[in-house]
Amino acid sequence: MKQLFRCEMLNKIVLIFIGISIAFIVSEISLYAIFSSSDDCYYVWPPMLSRTFKPLPGVMPGIEGESRFLVNSKGIRGDEFSSEHTYKILTIGGSTTENSYLDQTETWQYLLQKKLNENAPNHKTWVGNAGRSGANTRHHVIQMRYLLAQYPNIEAVIMLIGINDLAARLSKDVNYDPHFLDQ
Repeated sequence: MKQLFRCEMLNKIVLIFIGISIAFIVSEISLYAIFSSSDDCYYVWPPMLSRTFKPLPGVMPGIEGESRFLVNSKGIRGDEFSSEHTYKILTIGGSTTENSYLDQTETWQYLLQKKLNENAPNHKTWVGNAGRSGANTRHHVIQMRYLLAQYPNIEAVIMLIGINDLAARLSKDVNYDPHFLDQ
């Protein structure tokens, strides 16, 4: 009788283990299918992000009314890439590049693109904005490494950088590591 009880108990334990194993495998496959991406791209912003900012009057001098912050399908603020664009410029930097509280049509990247296209109507220029507030040299190096590899047809890069590195240097004082890029 004890032998039969042990055998039934062992069978139940084996069935529970098999059930848990199958559930684990099905979960892993499901999570992989849901979260894996066919394009292993580096994105500065989530693709197709759209935000509207409404700064309070007087909080940001010179900024008033709603501003739209639009990101294209490649995770870059700006127009979509197109085969019509004969010249592509990518801008990299911190908040002065990001221009988060400026409307899409008020950013310096948009104005540069507009001016270049007006002055050279036979060449359609694209200017993309890969700016992120708070980004420092380490972030810019990563962006250059991945974005230029993903989009080899970028003809020029404009970098507006440095203030976040200076702020980090000043705030860390004697604890500042000048070799932080090597890590």
